[in-house]
Amino acid sequence: MAKKQSIVQQPATNLVHQPQPEFRRNDFDAAIENRGRNVIWEKAVRCPCKTEGGSHRNDCHNCLGHGWVFINQVQTKMIIQSVNTDTKYKSWSEEKLGTATLTAFHDNQLSIYDRIIVLEDYSILSELRNIRTARDATLFVFPSYEPKELFEIFKFIGPEVPLERIPDDRYTLEGNTIRFTQEAGLVDDQTVSIRYKYEVQYHVIDLPKETRSQQITTEKGARQRQMLPVHAIARRSHVILDYPDYGGSNVIDNSYQ
Repeated sequence: MAKKQSIVQQPATNLVHQPQPEFRRNDFDAAIENRGRNVIWEKAVRCPCKTEGGSHRNDCHNCLGHGWVFINQVQTKMIIQSVNTDTKYKSWSEEKLGTATLTAFHDNQLSIYDRIIVLEDYSILSELRNIRTARDATLFVFPSYEPKELFEIFKFIGPEVPLERIPDDRYTLEGNTIRFTQEAGLVDDQTVSIRYKYEVQYHVIDLPKETRSQQITTEKGARQRQMLPVHAIARRSHVILDYPDYGGSNVIDNSYQ
């Protein structure tokens, strides 16, 4: 076995008579606490339902087939800012929509694909979903987000006929599930268009400053490493994850204490 080469220590820079600027972590934390938004932070874990060379199972009740499990909700605060500045000069595309920067407390320890739900910050989404049949024979759809308010649901009748709006009394909202009555005139696997209000959600896609720290001088004159808040790039959930229609069963909660 070859002998491991020793590491050569580079000489320290001469700092005699040089100022020693320091960031004040308390100021960063105070900015997040005072200016940040209330959010729910969930850790992302890759679902092991995927086989070698295969894909994630569509019938998996843990990840719904998209490959990610989200666990251990923590309510905290984060500073969230839009970063869609390049769209002022370039053509619009869905790939550029819903991107934001996050500044979080270091103790949050963000990781790739962690989910951030912004509390009491709402947006509107229109999407297509396929009708499914539950075990009790009722028809339902499973939106990408939990609707806080439903505005319209349309169904397609024919290429030369106006869309038919389904009246409010022909469906009910139960958490993240919309259930339809027989009077709605829908059938299994039919497509409907849903427009609703939901709490904004992001997934972390990059950590430009995953480990941000500095050396500070303690009251006794010693040098000590201090960890600073984390900076991350996030994108709207429905832009990066294609949440599939699901077969009527709830997602398994894998959170633990």
